[in-house]
Amino acid sequence: MEKRNLLLITIDCLRADHLSFIGRRGPNTPNLDALAKEGVSFTQAISVGPETSSSFIALHSSTYPLMFDGYLRLSNYRTTLAEVLKRHGYVTAAFHSNPFLSRSRGFSRGFDTFYDSITSVKSKPFILNFFTRFAKRLGLSKYPYPYVRASAMNKMVLTWLRKHPKNFFVWLHYMDVHHPYLPPKDFKPKSIDNDRIKLLNEKLKSIGKKGRIDEDELSSKDLEDVRTLYGCMVKYVDHVIGALLEDVQEVVDMGNTFIVITADHGIELCEHGGLLHSTKLYDELLKVPLIIWGPDLRKGVVEDQVSLLDLAPTILDLLRIPKPSAFLGKSLLPIIRGNYPHEEEAVVISEVGHKQEDPSRILIKERQIALRTPMWKFIYKEQGVHELYNLKHDPKEQKNLIFEEPEAYSRFRRLAHQHIALLKKSRVIVQRISRVKEVLELSRRT
Repeated sequence: MEKRNLLLITIDCLRADHLSFIGRRGPNTPNLDALAKEGVSFTQAISVGPETSSSFIALHSSTYPLMFDGYLRLSNYRTTLAEVLKRHGYVTAAFHSNPFLSRSRGFSRGFDTFYDSITSVKSKPFILNFFTRFAKRLGLSKYPYPYVRASAMNKMVLTWLRKHPKNFFVWLHYMDVHHPYLPPKDFKPKSIDNDRIKLLNEKLKSIGKKGRIDEDELSSKDLEDVRTLYGCMVKYVDHVIGALLEDVQEVVDMGNTFIVITADHGIELCEHGGLLHSTKLYDELLKVPLIIWGPDLRKGVVEDQVSLLDLAPTILDLLRIPKPSAFLGKSLLPIIRGNYPHEEEAVVISEVGHKQEDPSRILIKERQIALRTPMWKFIYKEQGVHELYNLKHDPKEQKNLIFEEPEAYSRFRRLAHQHIALLKKSRVIVQRISRVKEVLELSRRT
């Protein structure tokens, strides 16, 4: 029996409010808008983490990033979506160029074909960050990009699909919206020349390393131009997605194929004193687009708050495959079909646990957990003052009400402690398994 196909497209650093169908004024994303109109779009989709590692752990395994042994790599303590689909007879493939999602970090598990652009390089993938190649560039016309361009990724995917047009699960991740912002010729703004683009990207490089903006480091004009360049990259990726979907129609049976499009996280554009993405848990980093298109889906817009923790279970439900017990999320199909009651106080959890300047270590003292309802956002911090925002009256999260709303604070603090208990329980499991392995290894040696 022919299976339903699934194409999962994720976009690095794509803020929800830069898509026209969610909030941006003007036709910046016509292809994504059209797909959203023909399928199901979510206006309140929330990522489980504010940066790549934590968010993709949750997206692929439907578990929280701080569970088990953390999110520095996709460990064997978690079951992945690709593994489940492969067990059910799917041909699986992944295409991306993000070093934090590399084979060495465990993200190739479950994929028959896995392209991460650095597997063949002998140097340590962690060292091959976005700026090692960026530093070698002398100009903006002829140089190797720090990631594989979206148009090149499309060619790889189409080549693969021509060989595997049925029973497939493909994950495609675009990096172009991630800095440095290097719009192709047809998408460059006329108001910003090549020298200016190079200067701005050098500033972004410096700010990204520090995780903060020093005084007088970025002028209002700089910020305006950075926002313009970011918008150009969003427009470019939208164009490339439109081209991909047009070509895919000639290769696969679209009447038997689902398309899911989302982002791992957004970016900050000085809303809270920073730039790019960091270890903060504000909505500009956590609110992402989510579109599901495919057969037998009722068109519409879902305004209920949902979590990307639920994406893997939803995909399995679309493909009529039972959810494994290891997945903590729930399918969103009942919400899509209107059979799920609206929960005004439903809580979505996001978390992170490392320093911005040192993403190689997860520390309990750096742990932050955000609990979000349609009305409230509570940010629990191991160090410093907790934060509480009324999202109805203060959607930009500027006024901390932690000392003005004692009842809400008490309730969310209790929920945060319940979640922390879940995290501790998972770590105990890891410790017990580690001890068993040590005993077995000792007995083997003796």
